[in-house]
Amino acid sequence: MTGRTVVLMGGGGFGTFARDLAVFAGWEPAGILDNNLSKGTLVNGCPVLGDLNLLEDAALREKHHFIASIQKPSLRRDWSRRVLALGGRLATIIHPSVARSPSAAVGAGVMINAFSFAYANARVGDFCIVESHCSVGTEVEVGECSMLAPGVLVNRAARIGDECFVGSGAVLNPDVVVGRNCLIGANATVVKNLPDNVVAAGSPARILRENSIS
Repeated sequence: MTGRTVVLMGGGGFGTFARDLAVFAGWEPAGILDNNLSKGTLVNGCPVLGDLNLLEDAALREKHHFIASIQKPSLRRDWSRRVLALGGRLATIIHPSVARSPSAAVGAGVMINAFSFAYANARVGDFCIVESHCSVGTEVEVGECSMLAPGVLVNRAARIGDECFVGSGAVLNPDVVVGRNCLIGANATVVKNLPDNVVAAGSPARILRENSIS
């Protein structure tokens, strides 16, 4: 461990993922904040400290970093911004096997899992989650609070809007633009631009319906 400690905001299944990733990346999980779990409950060996109102505790904020360990983008955004508004610090947790260009930029409160790549001038926005075996190509932009499931391939200069979910194994062709709050199905191939707020799937990807606001 490096002496860096992190409190996980969210203790569900995604909290377990975040806890393990933190350990791999050299962080020490200090506990969990969760509105639905009782104080003292152990989740994957990590104790629940209390609910999200503990963010108001200045001593806790001073001592630890925080990460929003929840899949829903709107909650990840709101909880992360609350930490920052209170003067707290967000952790950015990157597995040591990740290959990242010196010119690739990764935002605050981001998690990147094992064997992923971020190439030259790529940009991964605040509060994003990049799962294992993803490729974020040269000059790609991934918007705030978006999530790439395992095995996603985002090719050169493609852009993904805020609060999107890209399913496992999906491929985005070079230069395509995906709007805000889009859901792209597993193994889809996105060959043309997608507007905001749509669900798309298939190869080539086709719009199936409107996506509700996250």
